[in-house]
Amino acid sequence: MKGLTSPCPPLFGIPGCSIPETVQNVYLYYTPYDREHQHQLSEELQFGGAYKDLNYVLGLYYFDEHVGETQPSTITVPLPGAGFPDIAPFNLMALTQNSLLQYSGTSSSKAGYSQVSYAPTALFDKKLELTGGIRYTKDGKSLDQDDTIAVRNLSHSFSNFSKSASVKYQWTKDIMTYVRYAEGYKAGGYSARALVNGGGPQDAYAPEKAKSYEVGMKGEFLDNRVRFNADVFKTSYDDLQISQLVEVGGVLATEIYNAGSALFYGGEAELTVLPYPGWQVNATLGYVDPEYKKFLFGAPPNQIDVSSIAHVGDAAKVSTSASLQYSFAPMPAGDLILRTDWSYLGPRYYVTGDFTTNASGQGVKQIFPGLTYVSDATREPGFSNVGAQIILDNVPIGLGGQWMVTVYGKNLLNQFQKLAGLDLTGLGVIDNAWGRGRVVGVNLAAKF
Repeated sequence: MKGLTSPCPPLFGIPGCSIPETVQNVYLYYTPYDREHQHQLSEELQFGGAYKDLNYVLGLYYFDEHVGETQPSTITVPLPGAGFPDIAPFNLMALTQNSLLQYSGTSSSKAGYSQVSYAPTALFDKKLELTGGIRYTKDGKSLDQDDTIAVRNLSHSFSNFSKSASVKYQWTKDIMTYVRYAEGYKAGGYSARALVNGGGPQDAYAPEKAKSYEVGMKGEFLDNRVRFNADVFKTSYDDLQISQLVEVGGVLATEIYNAGSALFYGGEAELTVLPYPGWQVNATLGYVDPEYKKFLFGAPPNQIDVSSIAHVGDAAKVSTSASLQYSFAPMPAGDLILRTDWSYLGPRYYVTGDFTTNASGQGVKQIFPGLTYVSDATREPGFSNVGAQIILDNVPIGLGGQWMVTVYGKNLLNQFQKLAGLDLTGLGVIDNAWGRGRVVGVNLAAKF
């Protein structure tokens, strides 16, 4: 669009600024180039074996990564979106801000682990299996930055000791149940797009830790024509790492907060049925109920707990799918398979929320459009995806080679599928990312 832009429009009354407005193209966001580099090396060494009723594995892991980026950009804020009336000449005005993102960083990880399984022959004829594991990890992160956001040279190290245990019992050759406990860990670090990290400019955000409890079963029935797997779980998180877009002093930044604690309850089920020769039916169902138990928002010592009004971003409570497939008897021209499938992903939020403090110091929702605003742009009401495939496999082409031809259709109902959303109404910008509409295509592959 066309508009009047200036680093300091006279309406803002910035002292000492006399750069005039110019009529030019107004880009809401523009970057002439983005130069990135990334190099990583990872190695893993394992030693495993068995001794009588014991199975064991020992391992070492090493990871080293170097990254860097240079990205100049321009963001233009239309003034009507900042409270000016939508009439001339105000609706032709815009505030242009240039910025530079320029940093380099390193990430390293070293770990040692061991797991031992014991299935006693004398007592349970190997139907019972006890497994335990441990892992020690040491991580290092660094950030060297000199740009619009910050000038800093930071480094920090983290370490963690995690444990896991499980009990498995094979009731029959076709039915097995299990109970499992596991601890997880995600290293802390720095965000080059953040104004601060953690509680202060010299602090990294803290590691995220999880404890998971799971009970499940796996079974095959009716002469292996029915397979059913199911489990229920509970996962608790401490110092959950949350990414949040914020505006500080006119600068947009992606902060990573250690929200506090969260609890996820859920379950999953998978069913496969072979009702008649050539036919196969599959169905899955997943449910998860995420909840923040504590979410400290803001910088110490002025943090507030917004757990009662915060959304767990990008988490759908319900997901399910079903498919029907028929495989024809083998033919000289190849193997013909017809397949149709359906999947559904339930409602979800793409942002955590919009928070401020009321007169009593309590966390409340913003009552005006602001950054990371919860609106229709940042909510997905749920969508289905219907697809179909016609597959002709193992088509002989001579010399031991074979073709596979697939005619496919995706999103055949042509539904709008919102994959991400961001509401910057306060800056006059709303951004959404959408999945592809109806797609029909042909794929040809050869194997020799």
